[in-house]
Amino acid sequence: MISRVILSATFLFTSVATFAQTEEVILPSERKQLTIVTEPFTLYKGFFRVGTALQYAAFYKIFDADGARVPVSNSSGKTWASQVLLQYGFSDRFQVTTALPYQTQRVFLSYRVEAPGLNLFEQQKLEGHGSGLSDLWIGLDYQLLTETTNRPALKGMLTITVPTGAKNPVDTGDPAIFDMPVGAGHYSVDAAFSLRKIVYPYSWTAYVSYKLNMEGTKQFDLGGPEYAFKDGNLLTLSASHSIHMNEWLALTNEVYCFFSGTDIENGQELNDSAGWVTQYSPKISFQINRLRINQAIQLPLIGKLSSADPGFILVVQYVL
Repeated sequence: MISRVILSATFLFTSVATFAQTEEVILPSERKQLTIVTEPFTLYKGFFRVGTALQYAAFYKIFDADGARVPVSNSSGKTWASQVLLQYGFSDRFQVTTALPYQTQRVFLSYRVEAPGLNLFEQQKLEGHGSGLSDLWIGLDYQLLTETTNRPALKGMLTITVPTGAKNPVDTGDPAIFDMPVGAGHYSVDAAFSLRKIVYPYSWTAYVSYKLNMEGTKQFDLGGPEYAFKDGNLLTLSASHSIHMNEWLALTNEVYCFFSGTDIENGQELNDSAGWVTQYSPKISFQINRLRINQAIQLPLIGKLSSADPGFILVVQYVL
């Protein structure tokens, strides 16, 4: 169960919300300088946005089966992840996003080894390191409805994740250290819808997604055989409220709810793997001409069988 919580703590990056589609006729140079409040749901046709996203997540506490926030007794860890984000507008309503992710993580495990009948025991420690290219993903975003005075904007999103990262742990030759995998080891498809309405300088958004995880194979023990597994599917719900403070600063308050289904390993359901968490995420977006800097803190509030540690996200993007 601990390994499942560690994996769930390294959640994919969530995008900082954008705002309403405008109907005004503006110059191409002015379009490139639109902020998250005044830009449409997707990039304009022919526009290209490049950027990087950085995330830090810790693993020291979890929500147990009763929903109590408790320290993890035999393990702890932290994860740094980065992504190169590439976005292109094929039309004013259709956008494609590709992410090239790189992940670095470190986990400490401690366990007690006993010799029955000899009244002897030994406390041993094991350290896992992992770094490298993680799983590649590509996203397709399409504006189903553009915003008008009487109607909110609606966007549909489809994201496909390809298991390009290493999926198995590797023996380093040191019995106290092993190389951790940075890939999930399976394909997944995420379908989502996002609804938003702006009454300047305020904006409201709602978001729902369902991630379907495919079956895969990987090692669950160092040096052991690979066998089939399937991670539980993930349902995500969120709602947010934003305010545009001035021409370059926007503030957002968002609440997320994640519901994870039951995992399956070697044909057996893991009864203690399904969980959920509700988290609050305050966000800040700075805009300087075409350069945008988004920051977010993720604060778990309540949950069950999930990570209870906060996380931090920084996204820097530039429109060409």
